[in-house]
Amino acid sequence: MVTWGQGVGPPIHFADGRGARIAYQDFGQEQPVIVGVPPLAQNLELAFEAPIKRAMFERFASFARWIQFDKRGTGASDRRVRVPGIDERIDDLRAVMDAAEVDRAHLFGQSEGGPMAILFAATYPDRVQSLILFGTGPRSTRRYTEEQLPDVKGMLDQMADQWGTSDSMILPAFAPSAAQDPALSQWWPRYERNSADRDSLRELLDLNLEIDVTEVLDQVTVPTLVIHRVDDPIVPVALGR
Repeated sequence: MVTWGQGVGPPIHFADGRGARIAYQDFGQEQPVIVGVPPLAQNLELAFEAPIKRAMFERFASFARWIQFDKRGTGASDRRVRVPGIDERIDDLRAVMDAAEVDRAHLFGQSEGGPMAILFAATYPDRVQSLILFGTGPRSTRRYTEEQLPDVKGMLDQMADQWGTSDSMILPAFAPSAAQDPALSQWWPRYERNSADRDSLRELLDLNLEIDVTEVLDQVTVPTLVIHRVDDPIVPVALGR
């Protein structure tokens, strides 16, 4: 039974990554165990202030043991460190599972967390029961030509400049219906500011352009569920297919 106070979530724990503490939460039932592999940047502690996020966490907690973490350099994890590449990120995922004393788990990867979950399953097959991939694929973005890259980089600059402001495009792009909620829209810039600073966000966006784990797909042997919006404007459904 969930007993958190209003706007307050479960306690934050820390796993010892290589050179940084990784913040994570661990709550819900005993089985099954699901580890949420995070997208872009979030803040576990602050997320419970938003009813829409809290409702999702409470739903997970009603039928599973739900473990989620903030990537190093973001959220409640150590932020005075460089933003990690994908290999270091999956090492941090392993550190979280070790700290939570979880031998095997189902991995839920969303957006940028999808390639992380896929690579982890290929690297540590004995620690993964299944994959749930939501709005993602082996790449976190579509492939761009050399001619397209300058325009893409300009768009990423704009996203970083607007991050944490009322002009941020993240909420309308990823959750257009939720963005119609005035209270959520007012709260969201504070959430972004507490999830990552501008420079870290820009570095994350650049790294995401390079992520591609297509080569390890044939090494993934666990059951995999792919969930994708056909009209997803950020991560095209073709990437999921």
